[in-house]
Amino acid sequence: MKILVLLSALVLLAFQVQAALRDLGCYCRKRGCTRRERINGTCRKGHLMYTLCCL
Repeated sequence: MKILVLLSALVLLAFQVQAALRDLGCYCRKRGCTRRERINGTCRKGHLMYTLCCL
């Protein structure tokens, strides 16, 4: 039961982080950031890694 609660909390945290990134204007880009954006790390879609670009 404790494991289920911890996993649920982890999933909710992941959704909150994704929502926060959308509010900042962050996107996962395959070929790099545009001129207005800067690199803020990496992100994963499925099994592929992308560049995390934010305005």
